[in-house]
Amino acid sequence: ASAALIARNTNHTGPVRGLDINNFQTHLLSSGAVNGEIYIWDLNDPSKPYSPGARSSKLEDVTAVAWNSQVPHILASSSNSGYTAVWDLRGKREVVALAYGGGAATAGGPAGGAFATGGRRGMSDVAWHPDNATRLVTSSEDDSSPIIMSWDLRNARAPEKILTGHDKGVLSLSWCRQDADLLLSCGKDNRTLCWNPQTAELIGDLQAANNWAFQVQWCPRNPNLIATASFDGRIGIHSLQSTNEAEIASENRTPQPEGADIFDQGNFGLQAQQQPTLSLKQPPKWLRRP
Repeated sequence: ASAALIARNTNHTGPVRGLDINNFQTHLLSSGAVNGEIYIWDLNDPSKPYSPGARSSKLEDVTAVAWNSQVPHILASSSNSGYTAVWDLRGKREVVALAYGGGAATAGGPAGGAFATGGRRGMSDVAWHPDNATRLVTSSEDDSSPIIMSWDLRNARAPEKILTGHDKGVLSLSWCRQDADLLLSCGKDNRTLCWNPQTAELIGDLQAANNWAFQVQWCPRNPNLIATASFDGRIGIHSLQSTNEAEIASENRTPQPEGADIFDQGNFGLQAQQQPTLSLKQPPKWLRRP
């Protein structure tokens, strides 16, 4: 381990919950921690991190940071204060702070809520649209309002859509790079859900874990694969194409002679290791009929 360590730095004064590497300049790493601390690190010289601007008064503990997928100098950071701040690193300033105070918003329709004063609901994660530089989603970790909000920065007063389906707070988001119609979320209800964020429709539900699911990610190179992590100590790798695995397994099971028990089966123990599958209501972009 000591041979693998490249650098160590103690600039942050508390726990670091957010990390993200810039898609365009892969030597740039952003990190977020307590008290609104956000640093940009140049991995070629990690000894001198710099700040994206003056510390925001709206951010308390930073829960996630995410680089814009189209514009290399735009960064978003979510916080447990209920605000999500968007930073312009070229201008070294905070350009907008998003917050939602509730209201008559309904799943699938434009939000009717007013701009919040902050502190209502802790924001747990933020993810940028893979193709549109002005759109992003944020998630609430508040059990009383476990929602995902879709925003357009051209009208940042209220979210465009509210995605409702989780029973408890949402902890992680991942937007598919290859298909903007696929968004993953997971949370304290042990569930991992797949959404169409354009229509706010719930299109897939992965079998629940045994504990909080706190991280979900699309595989960046192979979008057929997703990974989930939960507090039961497991990381699950799931495929979008293995939707009939249970049926295939039952068809291929060799019949056992009369009087045999489970210990006589050649595949003893394999059933317990089978991963749950994610069956979607719509085909991913790369599997649609041309």
